[in-house]
Amino acid sequence: MDTLPDFNYEDAFKLVERPTLVKVDLDRVLQNVNVVREHLSSGTEIIAVVKCNAYGHGFLHVARFLEQYAKVTCFAVATVTEGKELREGGIRSDIIVLGNITGYEIPTLIQHRLITCISDIVTLEIWNQQRENNVVANGALDSNDVSARLANLPAPSESPPVIIQVDTGMAVSGCHVDQLAGIMEFCKGNCIRVHSLMTHFVDSWEDLDLTNRQLQSFLRVTKPYRDIGVRVHAANTCAVFRGVGTDLDYVRVGVAIYGLPIDSSIASVDESKTAGLQPALSLHCRAVRVLQLDRDQAVGYNRGYVCQENGERVAVLQLGYGDGFSRSMTGGSVFTVDKTECKIVGRVSMDAVLVKVPESADDARLFCVLSDDYDPRTSAAALAALVGTSTSEVCVRLNTRLPRVYISRGKIQAFVK
Repeated sequence: MDTLPDFNYEDAFKLVERPTLVKVDLDRVLQNVNVVREHLSSGTEIIAVVKCNAYGHGFLHVARFLEQYAKVTCFAVATVTEGKELREGGIRSDIIVLGNITGYEIPTLIQHRLITCISDIVTLEIWNQQRENNVVANGALDSNDVSARLANLPAPSESPPVIIQVDTGMAVSGCHVDQLAGIMEFCKGNCIRVHSLMTHFVDSWEDLDLTNRQLQSFLRVTKPYRDIGVRVHAANTCAVFRGVGTDLDYVRVGVAIYGLPIDSSIASVDESKTAGLQPALSLHCRAVRVLQLDRDQAVGYNRGYVCQENGERVAVLQLGYGDGFSRSMTGGSVFTVDKTECKIVGRVSMDAVLVKVPESADDARLFCVLSDDYDPRTSAAALAALVGTSTSEVCVRLNTRLPRVYISRGKIQAFVK
């Protein structure tokens, strides 16, 4: 990365050409990965889950950083498009597309060397046919189009491997345990490389009995393949911190990489703090206007707020539900950087938030809307509790129109407008 200036708000706002930005601390991302590794057996590797724009943090820059500095060699996304963007963005490590796929996604999977998760022989047959015959499945093309498209597809022997999913209770994806032997025989008979076998826990945060039953079922059915060197994985973030499945070949970790608690409960926040995880993302605004208003003056859509006294200060933030700041925050608060509470007045609109600034505020222009800590007023956990959602959704909602600034060792390393 080309190093830019030391981080300060004014320079950062100028760089991204907007008075609102998301700051991502890459050093904290690295620290969180190291915390996760402390909970793993020596031979267990991390599959870094960077789906949904790395939980709002910006998946390309996070993946590049993890690949270079944390030596992560495998990433996971939710869609073929996400995998394609990572590959085209220069990520050389393995990229797994989690979940179920359709036949018309397979040419892109093969072309960009994406590892797909498959649960049934029907999908494997389609995958194998397109691998061997280089058939473009998503519509009829003329001969010139076909030639051009197939010229970029790898030969069957160079095609990526697949992951076979086993359902041990989630039911969303994966083959029944009784079907695994037939699927593995199909792979062997058609020379399809198997990257690994996986299952997904239903509730590894609160139901350890169920989680352990799932793990034992998975280990029983996969034993013949583990004995011949096929790799396996089951644990997600919750399971890692419960010590379940942490001695297998991989764990799949998402929220912990970003320092987010599993949920907004005090117990979850305390557990994340005790583990040494640190949130990496914060959201900052500089007010574009600070109005001095008279009594009975209305502001915002539908006269959403009417001033109660003369001289009220109302700051206008260039932030709204179009950026992912929940409309449910209407009636809530944001805080200045010195932690002075400012009530949101009127409705949260698509592009603006209006806040009443008390006389006690030293700086009526600079705001920390979402803090990279566990503050009970401004953290992701706090905002999640206010609007009745998860900590990860608070961050995932942050739209890509919000610029991101990436820092390391106090310096700006990269930014995306």
